[in-house]
Amino acid sequence: MATIKRYIIENCPSHDTCWDIAVSPDGYIYIGACMEHTPGGIAELVQFNPKTKKLRSIANMAEVTGEKYGDTHAPQGKIHLSLCPTREGVMYGSTHCTTPPLKDRMWDPWAMFTDDRRCFRGAHFYRYNPKFDNIEDFGIITPNEGVSVMILDEDSQRFFAATFPKSHLYSWNIKGRDIMDFGRVSEHYILSLIKYVDGKIYFTDYYGRLICIDPKEMKLDFLDTKLLHPEYNDGMRNWMAHGVVGHDEWIYAGMYSYSNLIRFKPTKKGVEVEDLGLGIEESNKDKILNYAFTKGAPAGLILKDEVIYFIQLVYFGPKEFVGSYVSSYDTRTGKKEYIEVLKDVDFKPLVWKGVLGIDGNLYWADFDAVPPSLWSMSL
Repeated sequence: MATIKRYIIENCPSHDTCWDIAVSPDGYIYIGACMEHTPGGIAELVQFNPKTKKLRSIANMAEVTGEKYGDTHAPQGKIHLSLCPTREGVMYGSTHCTTPPLKDRMWDPWAMFTDDRRCFRGAHFYRYNPKFDNIEDFGIITPNEGVSVMILDEDSQRFFAATFPKSHLYSWNIKGRDIMDFGRVSEHYILSLIKYVDGKIYFTDYYGRLICIDPKEMKLDFLDTKLLHPEYNDGMRNWMAHGVVGHDEWIYAGMYSYSNLIRFKPTKKGVEVEDLGLGIEESNKDKILNYAFTKGAPAGLILKDEVIYFIQLVYFGPKEFVGSYVSSYDTRTGKKEYIEVLKDVDFKPLVWKGVLGIDGNLYWADFDAVPPSLWSMSL
């Protein structure tokens, strides 16, 4: 039987979303606590110690970047899918936009892109070293844009990142220098970068088209493969939102607008793609679960041993159906098992990214509560 625990991030009482969570080799879990919907809000980097079960704030992004709180510019309000741990336990990250300036109720990233008073100055690239408990800012790396997603390729000692709103793919070294712009790769943004066993990095554009980065050659390859999408559209708004590489060398993925878990495998002959079907057995007749697994989408994928654990995320629809439903897929047998919905009394959170803790527990952070919370599930 699963045990669910909720750790409220009390030191971030006004923060409203957490999109990124990462675990380092030393066991610490890091969370990007954002103020996405609060004008003038500043993101915080938060650390969770799984041994003591304690949360603490590591850094305030306004203080890290040296930007004045409350000025007219869009603030450093988000840390969005950019936390990258190294083998030594050092954590890299970058900042993101979309938080309105103080006293503004809304902010348009395109309209304000070149506005001298309202623009976002740019994403900062930073590094936190837990050994010395210090954080170092390498400055702005993408002027007037935020970083929506970032990955560290330790073999080449380079980062690869996609920006918002122009959705360009960039690369830089571990000190935020030697910056290379590959150009625009998608509409809107990118949500997931996956390093495969061949050393290459895979992601999709807005329509689910698969794109490959070769870090050795520093080249992009736009593949003739489009991942699965609903029948009612041509793939629009269907990024690969989550993915993990299984021990069987398949990439298991959740698509932004597709209800079924999928998997794909790059080969010399091309890319094999398989639809794994609904995240529950077809024999399950539960009304709520059938709604969740036909209307929601897989998110927060975590690999533990040979099993993929994931959230079936339902964030639209009747209130009784909205929530984060934990399910599993055994990569050896294909067996699917619904586990439980994340819940604390009557509150059901919406969560996005997940990690496996050194204690063997599954962890997710929510993006729909003030203050936000870290959620743990032991199996």
